[in-house]
Amino acid sequence: MHYTLCDYLLDIVQNSVEANSSEVILNFEENEDFYAFCIVDNGKGMSEEIQKKAIDPFYTEAGKHSARKAGFGLPFLIMATQLCDGNFDLQSKVGVGTTIKYSFSKKSIDTPPLGNFSETILTIFNLNEKCNIIVNRKLNENDYSISFEELTEALGELQTVASLSLAKEYLAGLEEEITAKKI
Repeated sequence: MHYTLCDYLLDIVQNSVEANSSEVILNFEENEDFYAFCIVDNGKGMSEEIQKKAIDPFYTEAGKHSARKAGFGLPFLIMATQLCDGNFDLQSKVGVGTTIKYSFSKKSIDTPPLGNFSETILTIFNLNEKCNIIVNRKLNENDYSISFEELTEALGELQTVASLSLAKEYLAGLEEEITAKKI
């Protein structure tokens, strides 16, 4: 079960990485009324038939998870957006990639908490070093962008305690700066 919006985000981006994407663009926009996410990948994409199956909780791609026979990620996300006055949209084309857009109303009492966005981004950056993940974050009129390639160019591989600590501090600083400006 997903407890925060960041849990849904991590699940969707992990799907993009597992679809053999070399690049994933994550757009996250927030204002007083809503949280809106858009994840665009250049992975293998899905046919219309597979898109319909992907939103069925009792379907999972053959060979994706050998121990599981069901895939609850997208169905849970769709249900959560519906319960929270949000939206969900899935667009995909075989050989081109997939775009998933979803939003949650901040005014709905059922909207989960955001979670720790900067720590989620650090986890996402460590999913696959061959996939460049680009994060575009907007809060009201303030924004920032960071990519896996930029971060590893500055810090080296994110595999040592020192580089992970610096990356965590830097990403937390970006979030602190943007949230401090929202007033």
